[in-house]
Amino acid sequence: MTRRARILGLGVLLILVSAVAAGAWSHLAQYRLVKDVVDQQRDFVPTVRVATVQAPAGDLVVSLPGTTSAFARPTSSPAPAATSISAMSISATK
Repeated sequence: MTRRARILGLGVLLILVSAVAAGAWSHLAQYRLVKDVVDQQRDFVPTVRVATVQAPAGDLVVSLPGTTSAFARPTSSPAPAATSISAMSISATK
């Protein structure tokens, strides 16, 4: 082997080894970050504020969104209270 071939071979080997080392270093750094996040999630204890329940002094007015106007008056033809499946199938075939 000539001296030039050896130097070229060592250069290629050096580039290959440094590329593998850079990839391993990047992988290790990413692994450490993921491990830190997993440890934080595992050890997380939420902070919850609590208060003692106390009865209100007087009446409590509650205002809810929406209306009940649909229930205020009956409809013109009320639906039957209970309908069996056979009655439904008979009326559907007529």
